[in-house]
Amino acid sequence: MKKFQIILAGYGPEHTSFSKSLKIMGNKLVKQFPDLVDVQYVYNVMDLGYKSEDILWMTDQGILTVTYQSTSYLTDDVPELGFVDLPFYLEIMLMPEVQWMENLADTLPIK
Repeated sequence: MKKFQIILAGYGPEHTSFSKSLKIMGNKLVKQFPDLVDVQYVYNVMDLGYKSEDILWMTDQGILTVTYQSTSYLTDDVPELGFVDLPFYLEIMLMPEVQWMENLADTLPIK
């Protein structure tokens, strides 16, 4: 049976926490579905001559399967995400995490 190819990618060196999280996810997929998945990694698309923001269209087009991206690159499509990049406000810092996450979910429209 042909395996599903999954390409996990980012835009930073292999030793960063983001790249390490890709490796953790990939290892879990391989462990759970060893005969079904072929997991590959592109830790830094910039090493291949792409810009970090190219991850968006590469993922949209199916070239990459799972990627991470800063919210600042997404605010053109979802302007409401812009507040995530702002410094923390005291009010938010004092909220319990669950309440903060609920407020975030209520604030963002479904897109």
